[in-house]
Amino acid sequence: MNFILLAAGQGQRMGGNKALMKYQGKPWILHQLQQITEVGFQSITIVTNSASETELEKTLEDFVPKVLVLSNPQPDKGPFSSLQLAIAATPEDASFISPVDVPLKATTLRKLRQAWLQHGHLEALIPTYQGRGGHPVILSANLQRGLLKLPVDHPESRLDFVLKSVPENKKRIFTIEDPYIHLNLNTPEDLAALLR
Repeated sequence: MNFILLAAGQGQRMGGNKALMKYQGKPWILHQLQQITEVGFQSITIVTNSASETELEKTLEDFVPKVLVLSNPQPDKGPFSSLQLAIAATPEDASFISPVDVPLKATTLRKLRQAWLQHGHLEALIPTYQGRGGHPVILSANLQRGLLKLPVDHPESRLDFVLKSVPENKKRIFTIEDPYIHLNLNTPEDLAALLR
């Protein structure tokens, strides 16, 4: 399985790219990757922007396993354009998809992967906490191929719209006790609250 992290936003409210924000003395992306690799993912792709690409690559140069860093030439087109870029560059397999600013927990990733493997032939698995969906979602290789065919500029070329259109018998809404799946770290205050 693949893991795709979307980190091409400018992070204006955070004061810079969220992947590189400092948390407990080191870049946030290293905390995220620690959770991902603890579960055994070997294929990891991060999509960033050109302004952050060099610093992100330098931050990850000694990280094992090797992480593929892609630069979205048009990040202003939104996260769907980053997702398409990542899908086109990763092995054809099911993929976890998450924005970089949603805190990941290895225990949650294990449960989601197990649920995916237990319920074969799904197109999507969506985690929920207290009745509301969050991230990361898991998409089948087939659904990802379909995403590549959508025009990036179309107003309905959004992952949430695509997930709503997946037939009920082809997706699973998976309840999990993890409030982090709803959390988006948008400001330094959000990051400070996470530390508490």
